[in-house]
Amino acid sequence: MGRFLTEFFRDIPAHTIGGAMIGIFNQIQWTMVVAMVLLSIILLYREKKFTMHFQTPVQSVTIGIRAVLLIFTFEALLIWGLHLWFSPSELIAVLLTFIISTALIFSCILKEITSSRSRMVYAGLLILPLLITSQMIAPTTSDSTMVIKTRKISVGVSSGNFENALSRITGTTEGGCNQYETEYFKQKYTLGGAGYSIKDEYPEKKFITNYGVNMYLGQNSETVQSTGLESKDILYGINPFFKIDANWIGIGGGIHAGNLLLYKNEVHDQGDLSTGVSKLSVYPQVYFRLGPRRIIFADYHIGDQFPSPFPSFCQQVGIGTGFGSKNMNLRIGGFVAPESGGYLSSYFPVGQNLSFEPMIVWSNSQINQFSIAIHYNLSSNTFYRKSQHN
Repeated sequence: MGRFLTEFFRDIPAHTIGGAMIGIFNQIQWTMVVAMVLLSIILLYREKKFTMHFQTPVQSVTIGIRAVLLIFTFEALLIWGLHLWFSPSELIAVLLTFIISTALIFSCILKEITSSRSRMVYAGLLILPLLITSQMIAPTTSDSTMVIKTRKISVGVSSGNFENALSRITGTTEGGCNQYETEYFKQKYTLGGAGYSIKDEYPEKKFITNYGVNMYLGQNSETVQSTGLESKDILYGINPFFKIDANWIGIGGGIHAGNLLLYKNEVHDQGDLSTGVSKLSVYPQVYFRLGPRRIIFADYHIGDQFPSPFPSFCQQVGIGTGFGSKNMNLRIGGFVAPESGGYLSSYFPVGQNLSFEPMIVWSNSQINQFSIAIHYNLSSNTFYRKSQHN
């Protein structure tokens, strides 16, 4: 029963076996519950079946006060000599047992020396082992947490071609309806990117941090359909980011800086219809997930797509599942205005160090954009990080 109660205070890493939780108890506690029930049944059965037999008590044999002191001193020296072999929690458990035995031995010695002429000598001898035991408790060391650190490089490419339109209000009809002038644009882009990231996984605390930097370079070609005028823009940028993923929630952020483009699908009272893209120098990155990735989750992304969310993958909202695995997922969703269309994205490993991340985008019932990324784990190391609290 005592061991059953102490299991509530033991850390999971302190168990060699039997530390896994099953409901409200771990495996060791369930074993103890079964054992206590069975042994209680046996005890009750024996109490009812067998009758009590009386026998003459045998007089106990004492080993003498000198032998008791010798054993007591030897135990104290043994604990002191081997204390470096124990962790602080193990040493405390040993000392608790030793203190209880010390109290019992001390009471026996007091009874013995009350009628002895050498009572002061015996009492003085108790000082030595007590001084030794006072040095037993080592300074408390900081706890440690297991960390799996993975360094990863990524390369990818994205490409697409589609049409977007801009409209502006030019007046109203006699019935009060707005009149519009609309311009249509054909867009075509190709872009490549590379990145380096570090993932720190904390299995005991069940969360993951991911941080790194991505860079990308590409070109967008735009044709104004009414005039046939074609223009090209160079697209480039750098993207530092940081993400935290727990079991039920994930958040992250970053920033894009460079020559960035966004497609427009807008209606203005007065506006420029000469180009269907907006040029930016800075753009935010936001990541939010709700729900366990292994089962089902919903997520929202702003500027969060590798190799690049530009010029048309900027704002995504969707749902996904990991099919019971934390190392793969399948997502489906759509884009928030001014983007349009739907997407299907996946992340799956091939072997131990290689992973693929394809994505296809469709609008008007046809696939017209895609991206694919390849991730390779350079190294994966497991170590223990010490916490700063005592």
